[in-house]
Amino acid sequence: MKVAIFAFEGVGHLNPQLALATKFLEKGHDVRFYLLSEKMEADIKKLPFDALDVHVTPECMKNASPVEYEDQDESDRKVNDLIICMLGAAWYSLPGELKDLKKFGADLILYDPFVVSAPIAAYVLNIPCVSTVTVPSVNHYTALAGRNGEEEYRLALEEIQESSTMQRFAS
Repeated sequence: MKVAIFAFEGVGHLNPQLALATKFLEKGHDVRFYLLSEKMEADIKKLPFDALDVHVTPECMKNASPVEYEDQDESDRKVNDLIICMLGAAWYSLPGELKDLKKFGADLILYDPFVVSAPIAAYVLNIPCVSTVTVPSVNHYTALAGRNGEEEYRLALEEIQESSTMQRFAS
């Protein structure tokens, strides 16, 4: 089996994926990490397995970084910067990831919930996917942090849909 792992490059996010990757590799499966920058590449490559590979799309994070708050459109100011940044990263990384996933022949996508491109790629390529839980609790949605109740949740989702960044990437 060929497993594609989409990592968010923070230690708490990466550690469970490294543990899973190690088990897949010990059982003889091929594993390829998909990274948005070179930040963790050297550490991942230290794993002692020949069937481990890393695909890096560094330019996506450089192009996806949100602008300073003062320079943001009013609609983007209502949305968490991480969400805006990860939408941008997905926009820039997805074409290369789709091409590489086809070449790799991935049978499964394991992804961090902050990496937006992974479930999109899974949907487009009809590859099963599963997310690790690297958030404070099950059913915790970063987009809804600080919001309480159905009305505030609905408002938060509407703000994301109406943000100029989301509109740009959705069109």
